Amino acid sequence: MSYPESMSVEEFAERTREDRAEFASLWEGLSDEEMTARPGPQDDWSVKDLIVHMTWWEQSAISRVSAMREGKAPVTYSEFETVNAQIWEDHLDDPLDDVLTAFDVSLNDLENLFDILTDEEFNRRNGDYPSFYRLLGGNTIGHYAEHRPDLERYVNSLT
Repeated sequence: MSYPESMSVEEFAERTREDRAEFASLWEGLSDEEMTARPGPQDDWSVKDLIVHMTWWEQSAISRVSAMREGKAPVTYSEFETVNAQIWEDHLDDPLDDVLTAFDVSLNDLENLFDILTDEEFNRRNGDYPSFYRLLGGNTIGHYAEHRPDLERYVNSLT
């Protein structure tokens, strides 16, 4: 996904809300069985697994931004496939209702973060780390766009 050079926190928050709502609307009306069936959007992931994945990466981005705001080095990841496999394994048995609740809570956590960031802080590069804008964008707007085609394909296959 291409990003503008910078964006205000409010513009980013609005775009996140819109893109996230459109993404979540794709699973509206699916039965619990359709939400938990494997294969789903990916060969080994159900819709529930995808929601867990999205929520985990949103929360990770929030934690990394919070650490950097406190002057701490954020956790960094290089082996995304390994991390994603561990997320899947750790949450394999999570009840669907808990997963959906965590997804909703994650938006609240994003909103709380948006409320405290200034535009300058949001767009400033952080030493060796990307700006909060880029870090959050890759784990929200860009991430929804990355997974949307697979989710759409799966949902369309059910009709």
